Amino acid sequence: MAVKWLRDGLSGTPDDVERFLREAQVAERVAPFCTAQVLDTGVADERPFIVSEYIEGPSLQQVIRKDGPQAGADLHRLAIGTIVALAAVHEAGIVHRDVKPANVTLGAGGPRVIDFGIARVLGAT
Repeated sequence: MAVKWLRDGLSGTPDDVERFLREAQVAERVAPFCTAQVLDTGVADERPFIVSEYIEGPSLQQVIRKDGPQAGADLHRLAIGTIVALAAVHEAGIVHRDVKPANVTLGAGGPRVIDFGIARVLGAT
């Protein structure tokens, strides 16, 4: 499991806490094979946290830094898996708004889109 805490100094208002915990609510709407499943949320020592499934594997950013750009069949598998994950995000009515190599984790089951911190629910104001 992985634990994400709201950075010290950013949890001063109820709005800050609500915005942070909204990330978990957004992620819970997405098919679990496409992202890290949210296991729990809460507040401890006045700091909110999100507990999620830990995805064993590097980020796409780490792979590119180590091995360079993907090509051939590896690139096709990566592109198709990432597109399927993003389609599931959109199917859940969410716009991620921060898709980048650091937010794609390459787990054993394929790419997973993570970090819904600035995502928006479609139709929300």
